[in-house]
Amino acid sequence: MLCNRGGEADFVKLLDFGLGRESTTPDKGATETQILVGTPMFIAPERIIDPTCMDERSDIFSLGIVAFILLTGIEPHASTNSMDSLMRTLHEAPVAPSTMAPFPIPDDLDQLVLDCQARKPELRPQSVSEIIERLIRIAGDCSWTPDDAHAWWTSFAPVMGPG
Repeated sequence: MLCNRGGEADFVKLLDFGLGRESTTPDKGATETQILVGTPMFIAPERIIDPTCMDERSDIFSLGIVAFILLTGIEPHASTNSMDSLMRTLHEAPVAPSTMAPFPIPDDLDQLVLDCQARKPELRPQSVSEIIERLIRIAGDCSWTPDDAHAWWTSFAPVMGPG
């Protein structure tokens, strides 16, 4: 989520993807490593097979799902229940957002989102830094500047409320 924080326009704030729990309820399994925790649609395939198997690339998979939803407005593997969602993640190839989006998506961005959703971690971008480098190349000579961001937040932040 983008917000204006401490005068910094377009500050990126990462929000919870459904992993939060009520803190007043004791959870005896909170330190268990063999339990699959998370929203099924966002769980990387390797974690479905082995819940202890997680690294930055598992988060990159989840980021790919978020990017797909942001670009298309729909979930990549629409399913009827959690088990179906997990099975689709394991067995269905990711779909290019350009095939589902209501507007054109640059080929390089389309491929980046697909790469982030690769079923094998070694085929995904290996770090967030790599994703940022690719996004910078995709953006090219983007005309959005820090001054533009500041002007936008000055105009719209009062309407949206605190960030």
